[in-house]
Amino acid sequence: MALRKLAVTVCGLLTIAVLLPPAAARADQFSEAVAHSFSSADITAQTPFLVGSLDLFDPSLGTLTSVQLTFVLDPPTSWVGTSDSLRFDVRTGEPALDFIFDLTPGLYLSSITHTHTFSQLDTQNFIGHPPFMAKTAMGVELIPLGSPGTFSSFLVGELMYTFTPAAAVPGPIVGTGLPGLILACSILLVLARRRHQIA
Repeated sequence: MALRKLAVTVCGLLTIAVLLPPAAARADQFSEAVAHSFSSADITAQTPFLVGSLDLFDPSLGTLTSVQLTFVLDPPTSWVGTSDSLRFDVRTGEPALDFIFDLTPGLYLSSITHTHTFSQLDTQNFIGHPPFMAKTAMGVELIPLGSPGTFSSFLVGELMYTFTPAAAVPGPIVGTGLPGLILACSILLVLARRRHQIA
């Protein structure tokens, strides 16, 4: 009787394990960074500064869900010009994905941070095509807009990728799945019946 109860319990637990939905996919992140030092740089409108390059997202890691670009101007930062503000157009890659931020004239002794989250449509442009296609990285440019002047700062740019990791696909295991469950339950019930007959 005890073995029969055990068989029924095991069958019930196996059935629940088979019918339970898979665990929800977790989000993961990693970042790419570039840095560039401006030391009393002469600013001319529409003359781009190449800050560096950033690796595109490798699609084999999973599904890209969000891209956030952050620029930090580390102190001391100074802007001396004839215009009211220095307008930077931060441009990444091809097609040109950009956002604009302004810097008013003055000397700054604390960090200045500008963050931009790209739309879901633009996010797709950050996906690379390794290993057979050349598009695995994108250049990042800082393009000043407006009047000329002199700019000094240490700029750090960070691209944050948020993605859902690709699910690991286990190899086939003999005897698993619904047929294996039915077979295991049948064997346990037969053993319980035989034990009952002998007793």
